[in-house]
Amino acid sequence: MSIDTKEATFEYVEKEFFDFLGGREFPPFKPVAYYDEDLDCIRVVVRECSTTEVRINRALTLLEDNFPNAGDDKFVGFNIKGVRYFCAEKGWSLDHPIRLSSLLDAIVRLFPDMSVELAVALAKKMIPDQEIEVHPGASMNLRTA
Repeated sequence: MSIDTKEATFEYVEKEFFDFLGGREFPPFKPVAYYDEDLDCIRVVVRECSTTEVRINRALTLLEDNFPNAGDDKFVGFNIKGVRYFCAEKGWSLDHPIRLSSLLDAIVRLFPDMSVELAVALAKKMIPDQEIEVHPGASMNLRTA
């Protein structure tokens, strides 16, 4: 498929999609962190794009941009799984917001491995040191630099 054909196909799909939505447009993307109660995980996404999940271990997954532009960061988000477990292990109450960096630090202590340390360093680079509430529907917009 040539570039012209790909662009024409994208434009066609985009037009059909917006027609399907009745001409409504989505608000601009904002970086977000939210707690998914059903999967017991915190999801952080800092850039809107197509991603591939790169599993680091059973607790941490990085989101990798499938088609990064030159100069863009390769990783655009992460998932922390087993949030209730980490909170119980640390004696943290789920009635109060949890600091994301504290959860990431707990992952490093639980899985003392160089690849985990590197992944956590990448994850921390994506977020300001903020707290997130761990309850149904909890979410927050992240401040960007």
